Amino acid sequence: MGIDAPDFNLGVELKLRKAGIPTLHFVSPSIWAWRAGRIKKISQAVERMLCIFPFETEIYDRAGVASTYVGHPLASEIPLEPNTNQAREKITNIQKLPGNALDGTVIAVLPGSRSSEIELIAPVFFETMALLVERLKGQKNSIF
Repeated sequence: MGIDAPDFNLGVELKLRKAGIPTLHFVSPSIWAWRAGRIKKISQAVERMLCIFPFETEIYDRAGVASTYVGHPLASEIPLEPNTNQAREKITNIQKLPGNALDGTVIAVLPGSRSSEIELIAPVFFETMALLVERLKGQKNSIF
């Protein structure tokens, strides 16, 4: 069973499957967002894809790849209704901000963790945040 890391695991799974060893893959590559052509290699390498998002199984069904929605391992760890006051307090304490600094809207900028995401997405995020800072400057509850 390969877990995530499709650039590595799909190659290993393909060799295993050709050798007659059953293969599973946990955490579907984001074929619905980019690199849709990868499904051809997946269909050759994986006997069953274990999906963390419910809509992914339909994509695999259309491609003739067996799949099962198993859910996200952190789904039960994250509350459906977060305690925003507690989150603001934690951020305020970590960043050593004044007590009321986060009374307004809080926006998280999360471009990703892969170097390509940071290189390609982060600059657009930061440019957008600079525009937002200018737009919100001087408005009530703005810390800019």
